Amino acid sequence: STLVSGESEQTGEILFDKLSAFYSKALNKFVKNPGETMIAVLMLLWFVGYAMYGNFNKGTLYFADVDPVAAEINIRARGNFSSQEAKDIMEIVEERLLKVEHVENLYMTTGSQWFNSGGDTMARGYMEVVDTEFRDISGNEVFIKAQEATSDIPGVIVELTAEEGGPSFGSPIELGIFGDNEESVARTTEIIEEYMINEVVGLTNIRSTLPYSLIEWKVEVDKQKAAQLGVSIRDIGALVQMLTNGFKVGEYRPDDSKDEIEIRARFDTKNRSLSGIENLKVNSLNGLIPISTFVELVPVENRQSVVRRDGKFFHEIGVAIDKTQLDSSGQVYLVSDKVKEMGDWLSEQTFDSGITTKFRGMQEETEEVTEFLSIAAITALALMMILLVTQFNSFYQSILVLSAVFMSIVGVLAGLLITGKPFSTTMTGISIVALSGIVVNNNIVLIDTFNRLTGEFPNLSREDVIIRTCKQRLRPILLTTATTIFGLLPLALGISIDVLGREIVVGSRVVGWWQNLASSIVFGLAFSTILTLIFTPAALTLPSRIKLWLKNRFDFLEPPSEVVNKKS
Repeated sequence: STLVSGESEQTGEILFDKLSAFYSKALNKFVKNPGETMIAVLMLLWFVGYAMYGNFNKGTLYFADVDPVAAEINIRARGNFSSQEAKDIMEIVEERLLKVEHVENLYMTTGSQWFNSGGDTMARGYMEVVDTEFRDISGNEVFIKAQEATSDIPGVIVELTAEEGGPSFGSPIELGIFGDNEESVARTTEIIEEYMINEVVGLTNIRSTLPYSLIEWKVEVDKQKAAQLGVSIRDIGALVQMLTNGFKVGEYRPDDSKDEIEIRARFDTKNRSLSGIENLKVNSLNGLIPISTFVELVPVENRQSVVRRDGKFFHEIGVAIDKTQLDSSGQVYLVSDKVKEMGDWLSEQTFDSGITTKFRGMQEETEEVTEFLSIAAITALALMMILLVTQFNSFYQSILVLSAVFMSIVGVLAGLLITGKPFSTTMTGISIVALSGIVVNNNIVLIDTFNRLTGEFPNLSREDVIIRTCKQRLRPILLTTATTIFGLLPLALGISIDVLGREIVVGSRVVGWWQNLASSIVFGLAFSTILTLIFTPAALTLPSRIKLWLKNRFDFLEPPSEVVNKKS
C-alpha cells in the first residue's frame, strides 16, 4: 500500500494535488532547518498569545454576550410611604413603561423582597420585549428607551437591569463589605458608594443595603418628678396610649362573623397627634397638671434590621453597567474592567480595622468557573499524558503530541482578536477544554505513522521518513479538520438554519449562546492544525540532528573502539 511503501500518489483532485505539492516543497525546508522552524513557531505563539492579545484583548465576561429580552425593575423613593402612596407611584411608572414601543409583558408589585430590601425600595417589577422578528432594534435599546421614559419622575428612581446571559444575579457587580463593628461597616459602605457614584465612569443603578433611618418618637418620663407630684406611671402610659392605638376595653362578635372585633378607646382623630401630648392633663396631688411637665418627646433612629453574614456585620453594594456610555474604543464598558478598576482603588484605601471587602455575585462565580476549568484542563492533560506514554513509550513524543493543545489555546486568543469579542469564562473556557481532546489527533496520526515507517524502513534516513509520513497523512488530517470546521461554521458565523421551517436567521438569541464556543473551536482547530503540520515534522527531526551534532562535536554516543581508533 501507499502507507507501507511511503510513496506519494496523485489523487486526481487538482486543488488537493497542488496543495500537497506546495506542502512538500515547504516541508523539505522545515525538516532541513528544524531548530529555526521550531523557534519561528514558538516566537509566533509568543507574539500572538502574549504581545498581541495581552495588549489588545477585549476583556472578559462571565457567560455569553446575548441580546437581552427581559429586565428587572426596581423603584426607589425616600419617605415612609403608605401602601396607597406606593401604589400610586408604581402606577405612574407603569403608565410610562407601557408607552415604550416593543414592550410585550409588564409585571409590577409594591414592596420589596426580604433579601433585597433597602430602606428606599418601594416597588419592583419585571418586563419583557417582543421577539426579534417583530422589532427592528435590540433589546438593550428598548430598555434604554424605557429608562429614559422614567428618568424624570420627581423624587423617584427607576432602575432597569437587563438580564444577562447565563445565571441571573442581583446586579452584574456586587461588592460585599464585612466587619466586626456595625458603624465601621456602614461608614465604609458610604465611602465606597460615594466613590462609585462620583469617580467611576460607566456605572448605573448604584444601590446599597444600607437602611435609610426612620424616625421614632420616644416618650421619656421624669419618674422622680412624677413621683413628687403623685402621678402614676400607669396613668401616664394610658394617656399616651389614648393618643396612639388606644387601649382594649372589650371584644364584640357580630352575628354574621366568626371573628371577634376589639373595642378600643382612644381620643378623637383631631387630637391624636404628636403636638397633642402637650395639651394632655393628668391628675396629681395639686389637681390637673399638664403632662408635659415631666414628659418629653425625643426623636430617635429606628433601625429596621441588622444584617450579618458569616459571623460579621455585612452590607452590599450592587452596581450595573451603563449601556449608554462607551469607552475610548466605542464599546460598552465590561464588568471585568470595572471590577479591576475598583479593586485597584480598594487596595489603596485604608479603612477601619477589621474591614474586608470582597466582590461577590458574577465575579465570585467567574473565579469559581475559572478554577474548575483550570483543574479540568490540567486533569485532562495529565490523563492524556499517561495514555500517550504507554502508547509511544516516549516522553518526548508524548509532550510533542500535547504541544498542539497550547497551539490551539493561542489560536482561540487569535480568534478573539480577529472577531473583537471578549473572553467568555464559561463558553471560551469550555471550548479550550474541548479542543484539548480534538487537536491532539493530528499529532497522534503523524507520530504513529512515523514510528511505523521507521520500523518498517530502517534504511531510510529520518528526514525521508518524516517527509513521507507527512505527505501520506496530509489528506486525512485536512479532511477531518475541514469537516469539523465546516460543521461549526454556521454557528460560528451566527447563522441559524431551520430545516423544517425553511428559514435562515442571522444573529438569533439561540445562536448567540453558542457562537463564542463554536468560533473558538474553529479558530483554535484551524490554527493548531496549520502549526502542527509545520512544528511536528521539525520537532521529530530535531533529536537526530542534536545527536549528530554531539557526535561530531564531542565524540558523544560513539562506541569506545571507534573513539580509540580516531585518537590513534
